[in-house]
Amino acid sequence: MLFSVSLAEKAGEKGVESFSLYPGRRETGIGRHLKPEEWVKAGWKHQDGSINDDPKLNWRTASQGAATLIVAAYNPSISDKNGSYMVNNQVNNGEAVDYALDPKNAEKLWKLSEEIVGQKFEY
Repeated sequence: MLFSVSLAEKAGEKGVESFSLYPGRRETGIGRHLKPEEWVKAGWKHQDGSINDDPKLNWRTASQGAATLIVAAYNPSISDKNGSYMVNNQVNNGEAVDYALDPKNAEKLWKLSEEIVGQKFEY
């Protein structure tokens, strides 16, 4: 998120747009190492192994998960929200914690990243 804030600030005038996206929860192979009881403890599955379909968990199909990315890439009406956080196909900075979109934190991370890689990125 902080990277998107910085990139939008530094390269936005050159037409670069950057958004942070949350595609929703999706059952993929990324959690295959987890034991069934860990899924239950996290609240993602029921004891019988079925998905907990509580709407607050925001489970999404592959198409639904991809939709936010498509909106970010092709919807010109969000250009003025460059650097924002997107969820469920729309800009929604209100769902992000304040420090994740803070320009001062973004600048600190940008400078630290330049220091770590030993290169300045100027636009």
